[in-house]
Amino acid sequence: MHVQEEQTGSTICIRPASGVVTALDPILRACGGTWIAHGSGNVDKKYVNSKDKLGVPPEDNRYILKRVWLTKEEEQGYYYGFSNEGLWPLSM
Repeated sequence: MHVQEEQTGSTICIRPASGVVTALDPILRACGGTWIAHGSGNVDKKYVNSKDKLGVPPEDNRYILKRVWLTKEEEQGYYYGFSNEGLWPLSM
């Protein structure tokens, strides 16, 4: 996630601390590929190319991150609803 800090105006790149990131990031770094993810950082749109893609990690591109842009309603319904309440519990 690319986030612009309010106090300084500087942009920082944050790696979300989720189980999915912890599991998939090392595999993609080793093998390459494309990860499709919601752009939830407040300046994510500034860091993608014309196809909404960027190389990850920023300092040594190993795979492609393809951003999709969800509305708040889509994020609530899909991510917090369907995924977190439906898909992830099935995998446990």
